[in-house]
Amino acid sequence: MWDAFNSILLKVQDKFARKKEMAAAKVVVQEVQANRDLLDDLIAGTIVDLAAERANLEIKELPEALKELEDKAVSDFSIGKLDLPQLSEASMQPLQVNLDLVTQPAVDQLEGDVTLVATGGTQEEGPKEMEVEGVPQVAEKDQAT
Repeated sequence: MWDAFNSILLKVQDKFARKKEMAAAKVVVQEVQANRDLLDDLIAGTIVDLAAERANLEIKELPEALKELEDKAVSDFSIGKLDLPQLSEASMQPLQVNLDLVTQPAVDQLEGDVTLVATGGTQEEGPKEMEVEGVPQVAEKDQAT
């Protein structure tokens, strides 16, 4: 299951990285197009007063563009920064079931899929009783006669 989630997260991370690269490439294309348009305007004589045009850019357009960039800022996406659940050592230990609590005749009566369920007690004490689904309650050894 961990491998499946890891695979999904790696695909998402890769997609975000490619999106970021695509956005950077779009910026370069837009800058080249703007420079080409500026050169076309200069060659055609459309822009007469270059000093006034520069002042307009510095006073009006650049601060607006910087504010918009600041408003749209997004933090970098990284899987390493996600708060993923951690597995504890206790959750990875196999469940230990004392099969001495189940008598042989009860085991012989079992048919099909059977689930042993330990209930009560603590890890140090062990289970206080044992249930076998599909079979009547099995008594502990000290109570069996």
